[in-house]
Amino acid sequence: MITRRSAFFVLAFALSSATSFAQTAPQIDYLFPAGGQRGSKVDVQLAGKYMPGPCGVWIDGSGVASETDTTEGRLRLSIDADAVAGDRHVRIFSVQGGSTPRPFVVGELPETLEHPGEEAQPTSFPLTVNGQLTPQGDIDQFQLSLIVGQQIVCSVAAQTIGSSCDTTLRLLDSSGRIVAINNDHRGLDALLVYRCETAGDFTLQLYNFDLSGRPEHVYRLTITDGPYLDYAFPPGMRRGVESTVTLHGWNLANGNTASYSTTPNADNTSHEITISGAANRLAVPVGDAPEHLETEPNNDTESAQLVTFPVTVNGRFADAGDVDVFRFTATKAQQLKLNVAASTLGFATDPVLTVSDDAGKILKTIDDADGSRDASLLFTAPADGDYFVTLKDVAARGHVEFIYRLTMAKPKPDLHLTVKASEFSLESGAELEVPITLTKLDGFAEEFEVTAIDLPQGVTVEAQELPAKSPASVKLKLSAANDLPFPASPIRIVARFNRSGKQIERVAQAAVTLVPGAIPFHTEKLWLAVQPHIPFTLTTTPIILEAHRMAAFRFPVTATRDEGFTDPIRLLGVDPDSRGTVVPITGQIDQGSLAGSIPLTIQKIAVEGTTHRCRVMGVVEITGPSGNKYPVFHVAKGSMAMGCQPNLLTLSVEPGQVIRQAGGTIEVTGTLVRRTTMGDVTISATIPNHPASLDFKPITLSADQSQTRLKLRLREDVPLPPRMNVQFRAEATRDGLPVSAIATLQLVAP
Repeated sequence: MITRRSAFFVLAFALSSATSFAQTAPQIDYLFPAGGQRGSKVDVQLAGKYMPGPCGVWIDGSGVASETDTTEGRLRLSIDADAVAGDRHVRIFSVQGGSTPRPFVVGELPETLEHPGEEAQPTSFPLTVNGQLTPQGDIDQFQLSLIVGQQIVCSVAAQTIGSSCDTTLRLLDSSGRIVAINNDHRGLDALLVYRCETAGDFTLQLYNFDLSGRPEHVYRLTITDGPYLDYAFPPGMRRGVESTVTLHGWNLANGNTASYSTTPNADNTSHEITISGAANRLAVPVGDAPEHLETEPNNDTESAQLVTFPVTVNGRFADAGDVDVFRFTATKAQQLKLNVAASTLGFATDPVLTVSDDAGKILKTIDDADGSRDASLLFTAPADGDYFVTLKDVAARGHVEFIYRLTMAKPKPDLHLTVKASEFSLESGAELEVPITLTKLDGFAEEFEVTAIDLPQGVTVEAQELPAKSPASVKLKLSAANDLPFPASPIRIVARFNRSGKQIERVAQAAVTLVPGAIPFHTEKLWLAVQPHIPFTLTTTPIILEAHRMAAFRFPVTATRDEGFTDPIRLLGVDPDSRGTVVPITGQIDQGSLAGSIPLTIQKIAVEGTTHRCRVMGVVEITGPSGNKYPVFHVAKGSMAMGCQPNLLTLSVEPGQVIRQAGGTIEVTGTLVRRTTMGDVTISATIPNHPASLDFKPITLSADQSQTRLKLRLREDVPLPPRMNVQFRAEATRDGLPVSAIATLQLVAP
């Protein structure tokens, strides 16, 4: 049994390990907004790293285009009026490679941006709101006016668009009473449904479950009182055959259900269900076998449901402890492929499959297969006779939505290809070996060829002719000619084989997981870039160096240069601690030098005695074969580690709270503590959010002074809240770097 939480931590470790090595390509951390309504133009903020200069833009899929060829942190995307709703994938690229693709959603509803602030944002619907949960503790609020009997559906897309937040939705009535709440729905994204009983104004709150907040906590919130699709039963259809399913959701034709009939296209593996006015679309799988429903009672071998394969049985564990049993007849050595789809369809079902003979002997049991919670088994009958397939939920859970789709059919020999990454790069004049995993399914026994197509100009491939009994993995060699002008493009890796006089092609896929624990999406379009040689590498010390809160600290960096390369190397901080405790400042390794430093500042939120990390990227400009200049970079392996010491400078004020009088003078005592030798210290003051309300002349204390009277005056003509804080800031320098300390005075109205 694979659980979502355990998968999250395993993958989180794998991702953190993978990022411990030097990066060679740009990376997108988030897009905001992460979608737009068709027929609109959307200004998108693109945040990322390893982007020392403008990057190119590539968008997979039709109907969405960038109005510029490059980006420096912003994109203007144009969405066609007839663009098909759904995901597109955006890459940025430089001469050093392409980023992992990020989803950008084409929507059908009107869209708006969240308005940061404490007040609830008045909201008309149907509508999709694009927002960010930042800073720490952020709760986004939306005011909704509802009438009696009105049913609203509020759905969040976060993990499904590559965002790391785990959202909660909460609806409050006008008195502040919670009337509805939801954390997860078919994953970690929240979906809240509420039917109004008393007309009035309601407040919809959206926040991360642990109240964490970061700019990359991007979300799309859809609010509608129109149709919204949840799932279909049966959960799939037969290819090329007219099928009828019952749609389940909210605000549908019959309340929360509707009947839907269609004939799926013979070439598609899934069918997209759309209904008029719906805020979303529903994709269901399409299969080849005749479709049947599970029929109760079938809880034991005595009441087992008789099936004849090929067949797809659509069933559900409606009650806790429900067991579904199916009987079939097979001859000796006859093979049968058994597949159960449930979690891969978005349901909570975690099926266990057991095959037993007519005497009750268990022949095979399988829980998880192919990295999912679903079961799959190639069964060979040991003798002529009747056999039983038993299905149950691993935890004996039951509900009308514990749905599964069991397919029993003769095995279809096939070949699957996978690669571990969706982007690759190689240097001009060099070779690259791409590892490919070959999975032979159900007796695949043909010879085949593995090659790459759609390669950039000047890149060639050594196609491999492989026998049927080939190894489980191969390495495909790509070669780039000398002096190429750094071309790049999406490529495909394919396998080709002949069967019954027809050539069949299979395309390698890469699984892209943007958020640990989220369901990956798969892409066949891999990115290949021919990159320049980077003429240097960087190294940092593995020793933890000590620094002080709010003090800049020079971290040493050494360079290894190619012979003849003497240009200055600009040093930039990347991958700072996610707690926001480290702020890097630009540094440099001078021309011809092998050593330099990058200043780093540990912020005041750091805790004394803790360790904080950052990495360093070196940037230079090179000249390409065509004479064009390109910024290129190298990221040092490992991290720069800093231990947080007590501050070199502290400031306190007494008393810490006073009653204010408009126009009156307030006096407090400021005390400095220096823990090292430093120059003059200057003390300034401000009232955050109300800077114009305060008159204060900065005071400078010489090295032999440690205490002073701080006098401030509040202006009479500026309205102020009942309580507010004055922030005093002491600033000095030590060894040419800034040192500072902060103290707060609370002012209270009489």
